[in-house]
Amino acid sequence: MRKELISFAHLLAQEKLTYSCFGNISLRVGSSVIIKNRGASLSAAKMSDFSIISIKNGLDLIKRTAHLSSEWKMHALSYVLNPQYNAIFHLHPFYIALLDELGLDLNSKDLEFNHLLNDKIKKIPFYEPGGESLANEVARNLITHPVLILEKHGIVVAASGLETAYNLSAAIETTAKKMIYLRLLKQL
Repeated sequence: MRKELISFAHLLAQEKLTYSCFGNISLRVGSSVIIKNRGASLSAAKMSDFSIISIKNGLDLIKRTAHLSSEWKMHALSYVLNPQYNAIFHLHPFYIALLDELGLDLNSKDLEFNHLLNDKIKKIPFYEPGGESLANEVARNLITHPVLILEKHGIVVAASGLETAYNLSAAIETTAKKMIYLRLLKQL
């Protein structure tokens, strides 16, 4: 499973859905979660860049270590509250961040957008990264919306598997890119 997770880590970086060491991805396997370590770059991810945590008894028994992602609570609680998901990506895509800074909502008349994403997206307000408030807000909202835009903090995408999470992530960033280009072209 780690090999598949590493393949998607490389693909996410290659497709510029996040950059540097920002963002984290995880995969649930039974009552365990494989999650990217703090500071590891997705573009060069290797086996040792991922940790395994157990969510069997909720979050009570997870011991925080220096290498564990700062967003481990967000991933773990999201899996505990949402058993339908097995993959979670927290990414920092450029065009989504640009839309956010411009104060624009992600909205498109595009057929693919409306088919794949339209009713699945929710924007949530800013919460301090790595905090319990963010973890609770994300986990609660993933119940009804598998794609969350975090104000000033990228996106969270949850899905039944890695490929679906990747497809949703790529679609949301492509739609954001299209919106920026359309906005610029209309100004010409």
